[in-house]
Amino acid sequence: MPELQLPTRHDWTVQNPTYGKLTVEPFEPGFALTVGIAYRRALLSAIHGAAPTWVKIENVLHEFSHLQGITEDTLDIMLNLRKVVFALHVNRPKILRLKAQGPGPVKAGDFEQDADVDILTPDVLLATLDKDGVFEMEVCVERGRGYMP
Repeated sequence: MPELQLPTRHDWTVQNPTYGKLTVEPFEPGFALTVGIAYRRALLSAIHGAAPTWVKIENVLHEFSHLQGITEDTLDIMLNLRKVVFALHVNRPKILRLKAQGPGPVKAGDFEQDADVDILTPDVLLATLDKDGVFEMEVCVERGRGYMP
């Protein structure tokens, strides 16, 4: 009976602070996908991180509202907020505040500074204000474990 071929080489490449690549080879035909999916699920369920848990935007009643003086609608602003990477240095929720007046772009780096929270992607565009645009937002950032889409 032939022996199962086990992986003999592995390589871990860190491409940036939020992305790495693990290569393990060779596998028997059909085994790589099975092992890869199990490994991905195990890593995603164990990873710790910080993310927004709620958002409060001034003068917004629901996620489909449109704000005067702002190019993006509320849903687009919330989707843009998902692109922001936070690092939380305490084990309790932190509320970040952002106030901006137009015209011009509103970016993640425009949040008021907090010693307990770092914004690792300050150049993420959240909204674009015209000359009459006023934008106020509160975001609660909390630590968690596991990936929940």
